Amino acid sequence: MTNKGAGLATMPINVVSALNMATLAKLKRDGHGLSFPVKSGCQMRFTRNKKNLGGFYSYNQWGSIAKAIDAAINRNLQLRAIHPKTNNLYSPTDNVQWDERLDKRINKIEFRYRAYYKNSKGKSVAKTFSFGHKRPSADKQLHGFNTAKLFRHFYMVLGNDFDMSIFSDWKEVRLYTKDRAVFNWAQD
Repeated sequence: MTNKGAGLATMPINVVSALNMATLAKLKRDGHGLSFPVKSGCQMRFTRNKKNLGGFYSYNQWGSIAKAIDAAINRNLQLRAIHPKTNNLYSPTDNVQWDERLDKRINKIEFRYRAYYKNSKGKSVAKTFSFGHKRPSADKQLHGFNTAKLFRHFYMVLGNDFDMSIFSDWKEVRLYTKDRAVFNWAQD
């Protein structure tokens, strides 16, 4: 089988002959992260947030080649449902995204929302709404999300005419409500 697009170019002939046509067609459309590094099983690769969640599926342990591959495909589909793919942080599109990053200066996690947009020169940039190094409460997280969405909306509508300084006190003011009600940031 030679389908480089689905990553199955190295599928051994004994594996091809052990699978039914429906499974082969499914793998041709979508490789489900499968590779065949050894004769005794297949490897299902699935990575999210730099964590490998895939695994090795031994033909002997699953009872047959077909059962092992079906199990790997099903697990890949489960993982896709549990961990949907997010936009690549290094080439973001116009959106708002939750982000947890290691602050290497103090070796702590920083929690934040980032509003991505394209500036007047067409370059992708981000405005960060940071919660600091303590995991925020659900209320704070919702407040930050609404604020980041509003920021992005204003920038998309107004472009360079947008006065970003109105977001300088975003932690204390609900800018996304008509009355600009106070948000008690000190309360957890």
